Amino acid sequence: MAKIIRIGRGQNNDVFINDPAVSLNHCEISQDDNGEFRVTDLNSTNGTYVNDTMLLKPNTLLRSGDVVRIGTTTLPWLDYFLPPTPYPASYQQPYQRPVPPAPAPRVRSKNGMGTAGFVLSLLALVLCWIPVVDVILFLLGLAFSIVGVSLKNRKKGLAIAGLVISVVVLFIIFLVIASIGNGHYEISDIEDFFY
Repeated sequence: MAKIIRIGRGQNNDVFINDPAVSLNHCEISQDDNGEFRVTDLNSTNGTYVNDTMLLKPNTLLRSGDVVRIGTTTLPWLDYFLPPTPYPASYQQPYQRPVPPAPAPRVRSKNGMGTAGFVLSLLALVLCWIPVVDVILFLLGLAFSIVGVSLKNRKKGLAIAGLVISVVVLFIIFLVIASIGNGHYEISDIEDFFY
């Protein structure tokens, strides 16, 4: 027994196409008992096209690779005649909204430059009684701490601590230079400053 699929913009069709260029009852595609497919235009306004050629006669034979277009819509016409596929059991379960993955925690990278600046500044503070070594460690600690603070997405705590210690060391260096300039530089002067 032949199967006929009616297609158009009208709600009464087997296949409803919401396309303003499609007529209410645009065309029909049928499959006969021999398995052959045929398409017929139902006097539509804009015509029915098979492989970009307008149909001029009814019951035009269709082959599986033919492209059928009505209005601006290309029809998957062969799918209309396939037997319905039963849904897998997973489709019969109630829909559950997928849970979005938790955002990855923002991890700040270690700051080697800041750590080096802190250690060098701390050494400059501890060794402040050795003038030349003190200045070299101070300069290195200050430079590494500044670079450590300027790095993006890095931990900055030790770099900032290195800067603070560098300022203290600079103050001590000025005290030592001032003491040498006055002519009474002694280790006890620095000890008196702290105690």
